[in-house]
Amino acid sequence: MRFLNSILAATITCACIAFTSCSYLPYEEAKVEVEELNLKIAEAGHDNDEFEKFLLSQNYPKDSLPIKSWGIKELFLAQEFFNYELRVAHAEWEVIQQNEKISLLSPPTSIGLVVGRGDSNEEISKNLFGASFSFSFESANKKIIRHEIAFNQSQLALLKYESIEWKAKNNLLKKVFTFSKNSDLISTLKNELRLRKSILDMLSNRVYMGIASQVDYDSLELELNDVHKTLLNYQSQQQLLTHEIALLVGIDIEKFNLIPLSPINLEKSLEKVTLKFLDNRKIDELKKEAFRNNIGLRVMLAHYAISEGELKYEYAKQYPDFNFTPAYVYEFGNNIWKLGIDFLFKSNERSEIYIAKASKLRDAEVVKIMQYQLKLNNDVEFIKANFINLMSQLEHAKKINAKKINLTSQLLKRFDEGLLDRFMLEQELINLSKFDRQLHDAVYNLIQVGLEAESIFQINFFNNAADFYEQ
Repeated sequence: MRFLNSILAATITCACIAFTSCSYLPYEEAKVEVEELNLKIAEAGHDNDEFEKFLLSQNYPKDSLPIKSWGIKELFLAQEFFNYELRVAHAEWEVIQQNEKISLLSPPTSIGLVVGRGDSNEEISKNLFGASFSFSFESANKKIIRHEIAFNQSQLALLKYESIEWKAKNNLLKKVFTFSKNSDLISTLKNELRLRKSILDMLSNRVYMGIASQVDYDSLELELNDVHKTLLNYQSQQQLLTHEIALLVGIDIEKFNLIPLSPINLEKSLEKVTLKFLDNRKIDELKKEAFRNNIGLRVMLAHYAISEGELKYEYAKQYPDFNFTPAYVYEFGNNIWKLGIDFLFKSNERSEIYIAKASKLRDAEVVKIMQYQLKLNNDVEFIKANFINLMSQLEHAKKINAKKINLTSQLLKRFDEGLLDRFMLEQELINLSKFDRQLHDAVYNLIQVGLEAESIFQINFFNNAADFYEQ
């Protein structure tokens, strides 16, 4: 009977220790319903209540809500709020942050219970029972090193999140610029189409009167059809670009199209942003800024810091960890106290192999950084040279366009004086329209250099510039 009472007491004691030292968290199932997700997707839009609260928190004017059109500022804010890729990257960063807490956890402690009964009549008691627990002691600051690795992994995840955020904004900006570029081209093509139709109508009358040939008419009609085809192509591209912009923002295309995209004054942005950043700056200054701001370089440095920590951890693992197991045993009438110590030794050969592997991985990260820095150097030099070349083209295009404007004014004056008929006037205007396209291309080519510079410097100097951001 005493033996059974002893077993019961020991069992209750162990159970109490187990339940008081551990708290069990209940599992909560979370199902994914496709229809519910579709409803959430449909709720995203310019008039979403939570989005409007977010806009107000970002100092967006209350009297401008709900927003009436998609400007640069509205698109960036909507992307920050709705974009799913950014949400995933942020969630992954939060998950990896948990590794810091995990790295600080001590090895688990175990509790043991032993009960038994002998059949010998020579002992004081036939009963046997005991209790023990074990805990580990880590040597060589392994916990600190693990936390260092986990911290660097968190920093890497944060940098990747920042990189994804930057790329999402940069991609959105490129799409918006392309949309605006096409809008300008469409306007130019519509004007050209109007002039060509007018000329074709006048030429038709001349063919009817026998003072112009059908060949001339057919040739002009083919040219008009080519312009019309080009116009339709750009209009089709605009629909695709709108779809891509909506996807980058994170809004269903139908909801996105409820309000229009605002026009952007690209030439003003060009003068105040691209020129300010790239013009009159020495190449060494630009390289230093690229090294200081480029997120990709910082990502590689974070990878190196992790590999350095992992190498340090392999060195620390040469030293054994100790497991201590104190125990009390009541054995056939005798009270016995025990203390067990065990540890696992690693052979020198095993340690050398793992250290050599970690060392080579660290060395590989150094080479990757050198390769990336070389690429940055070359990219900066190329972008500066390309900028100088395109600036020269733009200045030339502006001079030619000024002459074109002057010539257009003279042609209109001659037309008003009766020295030039409408047919000849509009023919000359069509011939001069090519210079508008040349200036247009020169402006947008330089803007493209600015976008490429963003890809190198990763500063987002376009959407951080107040004069650009407020458009």
